[in-house]
Amino acid sequence: MAPASVKFSGPRMTFLASIATNASVGLTIGGYSISVLAIAQEFHASLTLASLGISLVVLALSVCPPLVVKLQNRFSIRNTMIAGAIIAAAGYLALSVVPSIWALLAIYALVIGPATVMFGTFAASVLVSNWYVEGRGRVLGIVSMPVMIMLAPLAAAPILSAHGLRTLFLVLAAAHVLLIPMLLPVIDRPAQVGQRAYGAGDDETPLASKGVIPLSDLFRRADFWLLLIANGLLSGSGMAKVSHLASIAAEQGCTLDQAALLMSISGGAGIVGAFAFGWLADRLGGAATLLLNAGLQVATWSILLLHPHMALLILDGFIMGACGAGVYALVAVVCSQLYGSGNVGRSLSIVNACGTPILFLIPPIMGAIHDATGGYATAILVLMAICAVAGTMFALVVRGELGMRHAAIGSDSNLSPEVVAPPPQV
Repeated sequence: MAPASVKFSGPRMTFLASIATNASVGLTIGGYSISVLAIAQEFHASLTLASLGISLVVLALSVCPPLVVKLQNRFSIRNTMIAGAIIAAAGYLALSVVPSIWALLAIYALVIGPATVMFGTFAASVLVSNWYVEGRGRVLGIVSMPVMIMLAPLAAAPILSAHGLRTLFLVLAAAHVLLIPMLLPVIDRPAQVGQRAYGAGDDETPLASKGVIPLSDLFRRADFWLLLIANGLLSGSGMAKVSHLASIAAEQGCTLDQAALLMSISGGAGIVGAFAFGWLADRLGGAATLLLNAGLQVATWSILLLHPHMALLILDGFIMGACGAGVYALVAVVCSQLYGSGNVGRSLSIVNACGTPILFLIPPIMGAIHDATGGYATAILVLMAICAVAGTMFALVVRGELGMRHAAIGSDSNLSPEVVAPPPQV
């Protein structure tokens, strides 16, 4: 830590990282979720195409981090984050004049998605990890709290209603421009200002590699494949919620403002969900809590088949949002308990990266089912089945996890302090 005469800059970096994370998740995911129907109408496109944009952004969030690390090493974290905000602003400016749905999707995939990685959750996680050794997980949790995803749809809905989709894109471009001066005070590492990371000792050494499981052994484990596939399915259900919940609500008679309120509450529930499911995981185990999470998601999707009134719809959206936000941390707990703390970063990265194709495909498939059947009923039934299959897979993992938890009593069960950036809360 810094000497007593120098104020430690870690809290300030945490605050800046939180702003960057919430801007990336709120403006990109929150802004798109309320715009799906408007995009379909503006470009005379199907909901399948209109909902594809979020999947393309998520794909970029999964494949671009290695490239962003190289940019950070060459140009600094600060400069990479500023460049990302500038590129995102340019992307939204281009969206305000695009002539077709295909141009819109290309910009989301090739411009906004990579730019979001440059300044958003991944970059923010790298930044705060440089500033904290002790309490790193807690700080990453604070940075990842999805406050903005609750507010963005509420702010976007009146703009969309009064001025249209293209004006909303201009507002999003301006919001990214306003983000740039907030990123100027970013300091990559404590050493740049004569400080030391919080909790770092004078004799700090690199992590030992003892106990590392070879990749070939990891891929031969049945529980690893069950976790990988189930994570993709359950995360895909969450992404389907982000892509289609507003459209489902509108199709069932809700106004745009009501749909925006529903999305905001669902997004804000992630703040509660991340902590609540983490608390349950300490008592039940990660896999058992994921099984409970999957069961709750089956129930929340089923309620939508009943065309519920607004109060029940809000409660349903809240539980759905809490479940979606809790998945990432629970999978991390399972990786810790099954593979040991020294393998958390690598196993979690592989599970999330390999689950990306599933996550990518589910939202447009739901849109295609809607277009083919003329409604969301069949798509909701498919999502219920997807969550049920995921829950069954997690149930198969529970037995092995229980054995590892009992064996780990009295040992260090903390997560590895490797930098592993979580996806946008959904």
